[in-house]
Amino acid sequence: MLDSNDEGRTREPKEWQVEIGTESVTLGLQTLYSTLAMTGRGTVVVEGFAGHAGQSKQLAVKIYWPEAHRPKENMLIELARRVGQGDSDITNHLPTVFASDESCSTSRIRRTVGLGTGKPRVLHVIAFASITELPNQDFVRARLVFVVSAVKTRSSLNA
Repeated sequence: MLDSNDEGRTREPKEWQVEIGTESVTLGLQTLYSTLAMTGRGTVVVEGFAGHAGQSKQLAVKIYWPEAHRPKENMLIELARRVGQGDSDITNHLPTVFASDESCSTSRIRRTVGLGTGKPRVLHVIAFASITELPNQDFVRARLVFVVSAVKTRSSLNA
């Protein structure tokens, strides 16, 4: 869907239709979070929507470039769900992954410009079921529960 800008010449998208894994997702233009920089993962989170059976599901779509050797975030979430099975302090506080995909390694461009293989990055896209905003007191409580869950998960993995 394209619209013309004030000048009437340039057409700008209102939304983007993309495939994430096997799911069709519409990316909105609202940026929810961004850390675009010359270094780092270049994480951007945008609003997204997916329609199933006539209903639209609101998503938060994370687009980022982690180093290729790092574990995949969706796999870590799945592992945490398995390890925390039966412990609602863990399972109730993990994000729900709607879809995920990876592509576009930077290894070829690194070789082309003479950087060697080094630590190439891979484009990861993960669509999470969106959550609603929390009032301040609930956010603090949720953050504390998250920290406790992370500690429990870490100790379970090390056991």
